[in-house]
Amino acid sequence: MKVTSTFMLVLITLSAARGSNVRTDPDPNHLRRRRLGNTAYITYHMYDPSTSTNVVSCSDGTHGLRTRWGYDTLSPMYPYVSAVSNLHWNSPNCGICYRVTASNGNAVHVTAIDQCGATSDADVHFDMAPEAFDELLGLDGYLRGHGYATFEEVDPSNCKGNLGTSSGSSGGGGSNGGDSGGGSTSTTNPPQEDTTGTGTGTGTCGGGNVGDGICPDGSCCSVWGWCGNLASHCGGTEGGGGT
Repeated sequence: MKVTSTFMLVLITLSAARGSNVRTDPDPNHLRRRRLGNTAYITYHMYDPSTSTNVVSCSDGTHGLRTRWGYDTLSPMYPYVSAVSNLHWNSPNCGICYRVTASNGNAVHVTAIDQCGATSDADVHFDMAPEAFDELLGLDGYLRGHGYATFEEVDPSNCKGNLGTSSGSSGGGGSNGGDSGGGSTSTTNPPQEDTTGTGTGTGTCGGGNVGDGICPDGSCCSVWGWCGNLASHCGGTEGGGGT
């Protein structure tokens, strides 16, 4: 009996020690939601507006954000950007807009711009910009450094600065306070750089932002990221160009 008691004491001690290192689950219902296939493990990464799109997974290539949207930095989408574990370099998942909802009722819309490691206790891992993480999980999330949520893919127009598919879906507005897209231009035939007429635009610009200082005077930045002075560039809410 003495040996048995000693053995049991060792087991109890080891169990207690192991339990002290178990990650606290801020959302005890996340395992139930995982059976639905939409659980997200949330952390944050120190992205900032000046982060170059050259250093993220969704950089160049057919599906890259530099290629599709002409973004040199994360600024047009910031802070609603996130690395996601379900993509890689030049992945078709680059640029997807996700609605991520925490158990506290908060939700953010983030654009997938980078790859992060998978986790064993959720379907997808989101590694967000700090401001988006804080908006989603608040002080409790900040103190823990992680949390759980649910996610769903939504229309690109919900995400700030998200210009949609490479075929030119208009977007960029979103409930996170981004610049609203609009205009009467066709989403299947985005305007290219205007090379005729006066006030010709030169090169690309950022996300259709009004007065972004990139397009020359007399030209406008379309929602597809090209400078020009055609009606398709300057129509709707897309604004004039240079300073």
